[in-house]
Amino acid sequence: MEPTSATALVAAEQLAARNVIRPEHVVVVVATSPGLMDPAAARAHLPDIPLLQPDRKALQRTLRNVYNVDIS
Repeated sequence: MEPTSATALVAAEQLAARNVIRPEHVVVVVATSPGLMDPAAARAHLPDIPLLQPDRKALQRTLRNVYNVDIS
C-alpha cells in the first residue's frame, strides 16, 4: 500500500471510534499501491470502467453484473 493511503484508513478508524461511522454503514476506503500508480499497467488487467447514473440502485446493479459483487 502507498504510505499516504494509510491516512484514509486512519481517518476511517477515528471516525468509527467517534461513532460517526457506525457498524451498519458501508464504508469504502480507496488505497493505492505503487502498481496502481501506472494506469496503463493496471488497465491491462481490468475490465473497462462502466459509466453509470449516480444512484445506489445503478451502483448495486453494476457491481453485481460487472464484478459479481452483491451489496444488497
